[in-house]
Amino acid sequence: MTEPREQRVRLRPAGPGDEGFLRELHASTVQPEIALTGLDAGQMQLLLEQQYNARKSAYRLHYPGARYDIVEIDGLEAGVQCTDCSGEQILLVDLALLPQYRNQGTGSVLLTRLIDSARAQRKTLALHVLAGNPAQRLYERVGFLVTGTTPPYVRMEWRPATGAHP
Repeated sequence: MTEPREQRVRLRPAGPGDEGFLRELHASTVQPEIALTGLDAGQMQLLLEQQYNARKSAYRLHYPGARYDIVEIDGLEAGVQCTDCSGEQILLVDLALLPQYRNQGTGSVLLTRLIDSARAQRKTLALHVLAGNPAQRLYERVGFLVTGTTPPYVRMEWRPATGAHP
């Protein structure tokens, strides 16, 4: 009998040995859009590297207290979850999965765990999602509400007093 997905999904702190995986994950999330630019393979690789380094620097600058966790499914690296709990709210800075692990309930498991933590701490759970990203529907399904827009991003929140729990 197979374990339920909730029990197969684990988080572990990201470390220096995870850098290659994190670069691969980043490429998997942005490469489809970059491919539309018509850049050759070398230019595309350079752009992916520049974007990854810029994002990494920006996260460390803006979220110095953030926690970076590698998402594992059955012991295999599947994604990353970055949260900043240092303020009055919990901020989901980043949640990304490799393509082969998307649309299988992993995101719901991770979000449910974050919601449970926010509920226990009586904190708002907030995030920003690129407008038009299909993940917005997932966030809405688990109880997040749109609270604002800063193009090209949509701000969403789950609040303990009003938040629904699946």
